[in-house]
Amino acid sequence: YAHAHGVVHRDIKPENVLLSGGVAVVADFGVAKAIAAAAGGSPRVDAPAGLTGAGLTGAGSALGTPAYMAPEQVIGDPGADQRADLYSLGCLAYELPAGRPPFTGDAPWRVARAQLQQVPEPVARYRLDTPPALAALVMQCLEKEPGARPASAGAVLAALDRPPAAPSPAPPPTARPPGRGPPWLRRTSTRVAALAVGLVVAGGGVATRVPTQLRATLATLLTRPGATLNPRRVVVAPLDNRTGDSSLTALGAMAADQVAQELMRTGEFEVVDPHTAATTGAVLARVPRPLREDDPAVALAKETGAGRVVTGSIDRVGDDLRLQAQLVDVASGRLLRAVPAVTGSARAPGAAVIALARRAVAELATTVDTAAGAGAAAVGRPPSYEAYREVSRAVESWFRSDRKDHDVRLARAAALDSTYALPLLLAAWAAEDEGRWANADSLVRRVARLDTLLTPTERDERDLLANGLAGDRPGQRRAGQALLARSPGSAEVALVVAQSAVSIDRPAIALAALDGTDPERGLNL
Repeated sequence: YAHAHGVVHRDIKPENVLLSGGVAVVADFGVAKAIAAAAGGSPRVDAPAGLTGAGLTGAGSALGTPAYMAPEQVIGDPGADQRADLYSLGCLAYELPAGRPPFTGDAPWRVARAQLQQVPEPVARYRLDTPPALAALVMQCLEKEPGARPASAGAVLAALDRPPAAPSPAPPPTARPPGRGPPWLRRTSTRVAALAVGLVVAGGGVATRVPTQLRATLATLLTRPGATLNPRRVVVAPLDNRTGDSSLTALGAMAADQVAQELMRTGEFEVVDPHTAATTGAVLARVPRPLREDDPAVALAKETGAGRVVTGSIDRVGDDLRLQAQLVDVASGRLLRAVPAVTGSARAPGAAVIALARRAVAELATTVDTAAGAGAAAVGRPPSYEAYREVSRAVESWFRSDRKDHDVRLARAAALDSTYALPLLLAAWAAEDEGRWANADSLVRRVARLDTLLTPTERDERDLLANGLAGDRPGQRRAGQALLARSPGSAEVALVVAQSAVSIDRPAIALAALDGTDPERGLNL
């Protein structure tokens, strides 16, 4: 009845089935999703008062009880439908004759991983007199692919109403290699690997069309080893916007970008370049919440292999903004150095960003016992906030595969700030990727006119592009190696350099570039 009216329960388990006078009553419906849908919206974890609580079902978050949770719920697929309830019903029906759910474990994440990877033992092995038709129905409900389960609760009811056949002995146990997982997990391929980033960042629409590949990617998240942290590597996380003003959200990333650039200028730190930090953050934002760190800054550090992370916040103080930051050891969580807070006008936040970057270099340089702080006065000029925000939105469009919006926003950013090289570089890479050589060459020439304003990384990127377009193979190779040396922890740079090296028939350089990255983290995920 509920499914026929568009209501999905999402937490079918023994505690939510009440017995009364021989009748089973389903209780504790998570109706937030239906209410939000009726209102024309989608439920969120931060929904308004009246729609919050432990039963709230948020798109992109995995809710339910792991022992009874469908694979698509584990990965937080917002496209999960009534067939998720049928999987949970299969778990409950399995437990009735077997005395236990299909999967158990000493930690919720282990059970969730089993829902993704493992095939349950046939229920008839636990109860020999289980009617074959009932055993088959229970196991069909437990199929990993939603499309392989019964089409509806009505179909399950019809199967239950059929006259039972005589029971037959259970088949003898068959040996199975440990830890291999089901066929859908083993049938990975180069194409699946190439699609992985797109699947993670694209959201529910793609997840609904290709759940097998998406689950394979999420299985990697569940089974990959812990991050290897480089104690000399630093990543700067976006400052947390605590002002309540959503128009200032991009300011936190802009401040992180500037601090990272200035730390890189000193030459005393192995800094994850700002663009890598931004794109890695975009990947992490699409990873379902149960499978990522609660603290986004710590998650970013582990994904880039950084042993230290700079975090901070933005607060409003009257008409001004207050920016503060600190350096934290990722493994221990210990505060290593606090950067004195700076204040600045909310109307022109660039001055506050420069001041924060200057103080960050001066303070953090002391943690490596050098005189790097002496160069703090040479802080470069940040772009206009409006232009930076357009570039941030262009990156989001790229991850959505919306090339048109990506190009429009980059052009708008370049028009808003004619001294800002990054939108020109990103547009040039996109043009080169699509074979629009003349357009790419024109953009690279525009970047060259900003030579004195470029960061060292931007200069290397420009040289890599320019030499490639000119057919200068030795110059292309030198620029790629310089860019790689300057961008530790960047899978994106490694992939670009590897692709460039292959194009000039230098596979050894390509392999060396890829070997310096973690194949299961960041963009490689």
